[in-house]
Amino acid sequence: MSNPNHTEFLIDQLDHFVQTGDQSLVQEQIAANKDIAEEWIMLQSAVMAIREAGLNDQVSMIRKEYESDKSAKKNKPSGIVRTMYRNTLRIAASIMILLGAAAVYKYATVSSGAFYTHQYTAYELSTSRGAEAIDPIEKAYRSKDWNAVIYRFNETTDKNPKSTFLTAMANLELKKYSSAISLFQKVLEYDKQTTQPYFHDEAEYYLALSYLGDHQSAKAIELLKKIKMDPNHLYNQIVNNMSWVDLKIIEYKGDK
Repeated sequence: MSNPNHTEFLIDQLDHFVQTGDQSLVQEQIAANKDIAEEWIMLQSAVMAIREAGLNDQVSMIRKEYESDKSAKKNKPSGIVRTMYRNTLRIAASIMILLGAAAVYKYATVSSGAFYTHQYTAYELSTSRGAEAIDPIEKAYRSKDWNAVIYRFNETTDKNPKSTFLTAMANLELKKYSSAISLFQKVLEYDKQTTQPYFHDEAEYYLALSYLGDHQSAKAIELLKKIKMDPNHLYNQIVNNMSWVDLKIIEYKGDK
């Protein structure tokens, strides 16, 4: 368990982080001490709990009441001030218990598998111009016959980026994560050999989700960070809208 000095330091850094998004000042402490790293994750979870539970106004009210208590000490009898202070502490304690419970619950329930399930949405092909132009793999994919997609892909000699990507998605729909990962990686290998990448952004995004589903959280987060840093990536906005507090928890917990 971290000592009170560490906790005070982390709270100061958390205030800085909430205001600026910069957590560089705390990184050295996190790297050097596992207990501090865990407490930092819990504090960030508490911030998320505040936002999700809509407690910002209540926390702000307590802060204002506490500040008014301090200024009132000069003008009010000590007994009244003491009563106001106790009431403030009682409210603050209730909210902190709620926040603590929410943070512990969040930490306990967040996992790479649960995050994958929450984030996953099926890939939809654009509308075809004519049924006669649809190859058997695409036709099976549009029919959501995932096993037929895989079967036809294994039978064909024309394993191009499109058929490989659709077969990867079929495996992902069937939760065959290892097979999906291998096929998404092949799509990205194809793209290295051409100046016009085909299904590159899609393959990166769904590869990251496949890693999460397969409990390879470190690889997933590394790829998601790459997508987040690329404003031109097709899935940049989706990744930016993910809960990065949840991803921080997943990163800390590893693949447990």
